[in-house]
Amino acid sequence: MANGAIGRKELLIGGGVVLVLALATIPFMTGPSTEGLRDEVPQYVNALREKELQLHKALGEDYRAAAWAPRDPAKLTGQPVAWEGNRDFVKIGWEPADTAKVYGTYTVTVADGGFIVKGSCDLDGDGRRATWVATQDEPAKRTSDPDVY
Repeated sequence: MANGAIGRKELLIGGGVVLVLALATIPFMTGPSTEGLRDEVPQYVNALREKELQLHKALGEDYRAAAWAPRDPAKLTGQPVAWEGNRDFVKIGWEPADTAKVYGTYTVTVADGGFIVKGSCDLDGDGRRATWVATQDEPAKRTSDPDVY
């Protein structure tokens, strides 16, 4: 190679390096993973649990029930919806951190002096729901198979 000219091998190596770097960044550019989106549900179930416990402790009142919101579990899809909390959630004083994009749906039932918070999602739209449950005594636990999204 005369006068510092770049050879064919150097060009191929440089192109290969650029290609590898480009492929390595694709996961960061395609948005959150299904598993990452699924993390919304246990986080919000735990947040609802904490809100119920705080209200009970601060006000000394019974726990508060809430019907499914923002949608019925049978209507879950892989697409997010805006949070539309019903009057039950207004009474509890809880809404998700991101009210513009909610992938799951949530409810609180009250029974036997305690409560159960449930959250579900169906991120892949296959009709199988990933579900978490929390009680006044226990934080969120998955009740569905780990491979359900």
